[in-house]
Amino acid sequence: MTGALIAVAYGRRQEALARNAQEVADLGRQLYERIAKLGEHWASVGDKLGKAVDAYNSATSTLESRVLVSARRLRELKAGAEGMEIEVIGPVERAVQAVALSAVPSEGNGQWTTREQRVQEKAECWIANSRH
Repeated sequence: MTGALIAVAYGRRQEALARNAQEVADLGRQLYERIAKLGEHWASVGDKLGKAVDAYNSATSTLESRVLVSARRLRELKAGAEGMEIEVIGPVERAVQAVALSAVPSEGNGQWTTREQRVQEKAECWIANSRH
């Protein structure tokens, strides 16, 4: 009788562990999806920042080469305000770094898998091992 009770308790404990492992796998998948979506948004922001920097640099180049050159010439001709100088405006030289959520080689089989697939595989392996 005691052996049967121990076996039942062990079985219930294993079922609880399997449920927890499945919940961890589900949460891992959900977290990965959220991180991937955030990565997409981040990449979009980076792309737009890069375009904004390009637009700023183009406008700055035009301002320097077409407008401020003439304004500085006015100062040389004593037509500008005394004591004021127009500073040179340079381009922004910072590059936007790309963010990539990529697949990586899986363990041992030589195939490429996403992190989500690896989390799922490990959770399934853990569930299978916990049932023994």
